[in-house]
Amino acid sequence: MLKHLLILFFILFCKQINDLESIIESFDIMNSDKIVNFFDNKTQLNIEGNLYQENNYKSSLILDNFFNDNDISSFNIIHKGDSEDKLIYLLGEYLSSDKIYKILIFVEESDKELKIKEIKIDQRQ
Repeated sequence: MLKHLLILFFILFCKQINDLESIIESFDIMNSDKIVNFFDNKTQLNIEGNLYQENNYKSSLILDNFFNDNDISSFNIIHKGDSEDKLIYLLGEYLSSDKIYKILIFVEESDKELKIKEIKIDQRQ
């Protein structure tokens, strides 16, 4: 019985790691459709102080506009970790030709799936 529980835990743990890597990859390739696949109905976007809580289609358009308007060239993960309230956070940056944008992504496990709770993007001063 213990062996079966360990196998189940390992499978769930591996799925969580794969989902987290998929989230990171979707930001790396700037694919807004893949990013919003990890949204739930309460996900918030905060782009330079503008707050959005839209459906996936509108959120996808908002992210596409950000990527296109700012000529984003690359994405780097700086740090990832767990917070005290059981959220996973990713700290990264988007680089454009003349600007750096800090990005903070909060992820929560929901029904054995990872869901993005909030994305915050601000230009680095």
